[in-house]
Amino acid sequence: MASSASTSLKGLREELRNNVSREVLLLARTAPAKVTSKDGLIGHDFVTDIDLSIQTYLKTALTSLLPSARFVGEEEFADIADPSNGLMWIADPLDGTVNFVSGLPFCACSIALLADGVPLLAMVVDLTMATVWDAEAGRGAARDGVAITFDPRRAQSALISVSSGTVLLDAQTPGLGLLARLRRASPRLRILGSQALQLCYAAEGRLRLVINREAKLWDDAAGWLICREAGAAYTLATRESLFPLKAGGDAAQGNNIFSIAGEPRMVAEVASHIQQFSGTAPHDKSYRDDPSPIGISTIETKEPPRDRRNADVRPRDAESV
Repeated sequence: MASSASTSLKGLREELRNNVSREVLLLARTAPAKVTSKDGLIGHDFVTDIDLSIQTYLKTALTSLLPSARFVGEEEFADIADPSNGLMWIADPLDGTVNFVSGLPFCACSIALLADGVPLLAMVVDLTMATVWDAEAGRGAARDGVAITFDPRRAQSALISVSSGTVLLDAQTPGLGLLARLRRASPRLRILGSQALQLCYAAEGRLRLVINREAKLWDDAAGWLICREAGAAYTLATRESLFPLKAGGDAAQGNNIFSIAGEPRMVAEVASHIQQFSGTAPHDKSYRDDPSPIGISTIETKEPPRDRRNADVRPRDAESV
């Protein structure tokens, strides 16, 4: 029975890596890019036709692959009832939509399969470079079919990525001094704008740390497993566990989660430092930047520039797991 389950997971992993990723890449390059603001917050949260077309495809494809699993996507998200029971796909069709709308080549599609509230399979597709990261619980992580592990020597000199919300928290919290501390540990700080993708970089040590005050479940579910299987650390700022998902918890309700990932020692030190400031509200459910007073609700934009040399490239065949 265990052997059959393992074979099934391996088959699903290869199907995600070799076929689902390819279809997602094609959709990301061919769908029209009509952009609409979410919740009336102009300039802060967008959904495009590409988000919607990829999610529609994923719901159909993933349900076909595993009919017994529920499907939960970022678009049309609703609170997850009984999140620790059964099989469930968690998907973010286009993580980094603001980058995409702005023509910045750092965005991804993220997919995770959870069993009883814990990720079993994960895949993140870089929609610009056509790179695919994937992982299976207990069987490691890979980039384009080649096994990856966290590289501590590379991480020592790597950049640190923070989110806009983390910058705001630092500015609004007297004495926190988080950015100054981070700046002493890294040659540069960056706000990259795609949580799923930067977690994959952290998994390899290409980023020393990723700190995100306003991450969501669909941003982190796949990256959590990829980091874990590669040997990078992941924690919430509260030092609680993200998984298994808890009914009524912030993650299951679609609220912000304050996550830290990367080099194990620094992840622990940063979480400890943040915990010293009881007024920082690391699980602030309602955090958003102040909405811009300038903008329109619907924007027509050209497809962001991409390197089309990779448009029809299929990720390398999966190796034996």
